[in-house]
Amino acid sequence: MAEIDKRGHEVHVAAPGLCDGDVIAEALKQRGVIIHDLSLQRTGMDPVRDLATLLAMLRIVRLVRPDLVLAYTIKPVVYGTFIAWLARVPRRYALITGLGYAWRA
Repeated sequence: MAEIDKRGHEVHVAAPGLCDGDVIAEALKQRGVIIHDLSLQRTGMDPVRDLATLLAMLRIVRLVRPDLVLAYTIKPVVYGTFIAWLARVPRRYALITGLGYAWRA
């Protein structure tokens, strides 16, 4: 984070559960990160909720106008990189770790 600050970049994080008072949200704020609470259902395939998530992501990306988007975990990678592409974000990166919920027994 220090290197990012030194270079004059602003960091935004959009994720579910980042409301005021949340421990993670407060820790991010202390580091200078701007947070956006995003309604996202990690599992499930409800098209109405997923469309609402896509629209919320699009609003955030249009508001922030980032130079770079890093999407992390399966749904945010699929939805986030698509939204970033729609919003013409010049640099889009995806980060997927582990096997995720797809392989859960």
